[in-house]
Amino acid sequence: METYDSVLVAEYMLSIAKDRNIELNVTKTQKMLYIIYGYYLANYNNHQIFTENPQAWPFGPVFARSQKKVDYTNVLPLDSSNFDKIREDKILTELIITVVEKYYKYSASKLSEWSHEKNGPWHKATQQEGFKWSTPIPNSLIQTYFKQVTV
Repeated sequence: METYDSVLVAEYMLSIAKDRNIELNVTKTQKMLYIIYGYYLANYNNHQIFTENPQAWPFGPVFARSQKKVDYTNVLPLDSSNFDKIREDKILTELIITVVEKYYKYSASKLSEWSHEKNGPWHKATQQEGFKWSTPIPNSLIQTYFKQVTV
């Protein structure tokens, strides 16, 4: 299984959303990336789909590279050659489409609230002794949690 840059996946997600006349903001995109990441850990033998781990930020799980590098004002066309490799990954592409179509209806604040859920991975990570903001959320916490989540 491949591993992808969260920036590329976020850009592809935005292109898919735009193609469906769905607008995604930064928060929604971050939470959807987190869902995709967690789903892979739970359902594909602990496979880490992105090259980076989500970090615990005050507003929930964040993929720092995509948080800083994705340009929401310049969404690439869905057929952009930048997406050739990711488009070939049918499982990931179908998951992105499913997540966009299911979760775009929720407000950014609702998704953020969900990501802060008591006893969820972000909450457990932030309660650990010596915790500091921007610390990666342990994959073991994410995998256990997402085994119970249906996408």
